[in-house]
Formats: sequence, C-alpha cells, structure tokens
Amino acid sequence: MSAWVTEAFARHHAPLCEQLARIENQLERLIEMSGTNTNSLANLQAAVAAQTTVGQSVITLLTTLSAQLSAASPTGDNPAVDAVVATMTANSAALSAAVLANTPPVVAPPVVAPPVAPTP
Repeated sequence: MSAWVTEAFARHHAPLCEQLARIENQLERLIEMSGTNTNSLANLQAAVAAQTTVGQSVITLLTTLSAQLSAASPTGDNPAVDAVVATMTANSAALSAAVLANTPPVVAPPVVAPPVAPTP
C-alpha cells in the first residue's frame, strides 16, 4: 500500500487510529504485568520457603542453646542461667508456633472419579 493511502486513512480515521494505539499500549502493559505477576508469585513462593528454612534453623539453634545452658546449670542453682533458659524456651515455642501458623498447607490435587460407561 502506498504511503499516501496510509496517510489519507490515518487522517480520515484519526480517532479510530488513536483508540487502536491506546488499546495496543494497554495490551502491551497487560502482557508485561502478566509476566511480572508470574515472576512475583515465584519469588514470593521462594521467599516463603527460605523463611521457613531460616525459621526452622532458629528454632533448632534456640533449642540447642537452651539445652546446653540447662546442662551448665543442672541443679538449677543459678537463677540467671535458669532465666535465660526459660526465655529461650519461650522464644523457641513462640517461633515454632509462628512458623507453623504461617506456613501454607500442602494441598493435594482433587481426585476425579473416572467416567462411568453407561450400561447397555
């Protein structure tokens, strides 16, 4: 098609061309957002997994330190050490509860019954 036909069409149908350009821009933005949302979801899932791992590591650390401090004061004759052990035990329990409460459950896919063939 010659350039003058294209220019004539554009001049005659300027509002339509402008609207088509806006629609094209919106579609491009939607396509970009779609990719961003997919990446964001994957990033969020990875962050949750990493936090869960870190949380479990902190729980293990607190539990181990609490056990070591308890072993250092087996008779309970050191109130300062006993207070630290009690605080660490409480912190470990609170962190365990938080991790458990905020870890999404693993959902099994629904079981679909096979179709039943009609009896002749």
